[in-house]
Amino acid sequence: KDSEIESFHKMMDGKIEAAEFKIKEKIEGLTDIPLFELKRKKNFLLACIVRKNDIIIPNGADMLLEGDRAIVLTAGKKLNNVKDILA
Repeated sequence: KDSEIESFHKMMDGKIEAAEFKIKEKIEGLTDIPLFELKRKKNFLLACIVRKNDIIIPNGADMLLEGDRAIVLTAGKKLNNVKDILA
């Protein structure tokens, strides 16, 4: 499995979900690509990247790397894998 949920929270009466994913290996179309180039679905927000002991509030030039943790927010969509954000 290339990513797995480390933690999961529902907010605003279940309308918003926040999931923390551990990126366990390189994922084609997701890792090592600047975020502005990602083809992602609507209503998903990559809110934070945790790399080693650093917390990154991402901008378009940042990338997800193998070993990172990604905090993803979604409105009304189910998240099982970090790849679920891809279009």
